[in-house]
Amino acid sequence: MPKLGIKCVITNKKSPQFCNPLLTIAKPISIEMVKQFIKHLALTVFLFASIQSLAQPDKSFSVKYDYASIYYFETKKWNEWKKTDNTFIINYNKEGDILHIMETGERTTYRKVGKIERAFTDDRDGYQIMKMVNNHGSLVELQLFDDDKLGLKLIFNTAIIQFAN
Repeated sequence: MPKLGIKCVITNKKSPQFCNPLLTIAKPISIEMVKQFIKHLALTVFLFASIQSLAQPDKSFSVKYDYASIYYFETKKWNEWKKTDNTFIINYNKEGDILHIMETGERTTYRKVGKIERAFTDDRDGYQIMKMVNNHGSLVELQLFDDDKLGLKLIFNTAIIQFAN
């Protein structure tokens, strides 16, 4: 380690003292430095609060999917993609629930019962996943991909329904 050229004075030879070169060369703190620090701290708090507010379920949006396929755990096979018309309204109420409007006009509500988790597939496709209960009382995991070509998956006990474009 290079020497900094700073001498440390040890006043008591019986009890050794350690010298911290950073303390030795520190400048006194000025009012301007304190003001600058407070500005940076306020900006950091503001940015953190902004990011947190984006994560809150207060902005609803809808996604429409043109195709659907079903995977059955028992057979371990996906059905062929079927042309369909399904719309999901994400965060449709203040609780952050999801409304599913099917091609027939039938509506299913998915009530959030767990945290939203952010993750990536092995292929680095981003998604959010959450545990939900539908209006029939079934526990469902809803997986919403960032890419609408991958779409949305409803993961039930016996099957997965994938909606995509």
